[in-house]
Amino acid sequence: MPMYPPIAKAAHVTGKVLLRATVKDGLVVKTEVLSKLDPSGQRFLETSTVENLKTWRFTADVNTVFTVTYTYTISGTETDEPTNAKATILPSLDVEITARPVKPTVNY
Repeated sequence: MPMYPPIAKAAHVTGKVLLRATVKDGLVVKTEVLSKLDPSGQRFLETSTVENLKTWRFTADVNTVFTVTYTYTISGTETDEPTNAKATILPSLDVEITARPVKPTVNY
């Protein structure tokens, strides 16, 4: 299941990651990041996205190349405790991951 990377969620990093995946015999054998993200924080999204895409499985006779977009958003009211992000896989195979913001904790 796709996850919102915890460090990106805590920093309220949002964005889109566009990837090209190569599938051979039902397994993702190669991934290539096509999007050019802001290196100041969105790189945290890329690693998690690539790791998730590598877990995808297809029937053994599938050999193809496709693109997929993961969209990360922070939406809703702030919570005191972390909550699970909502992940939606669309028929186009694009993935939307939405997390609720968490109130910052201040320790003195």
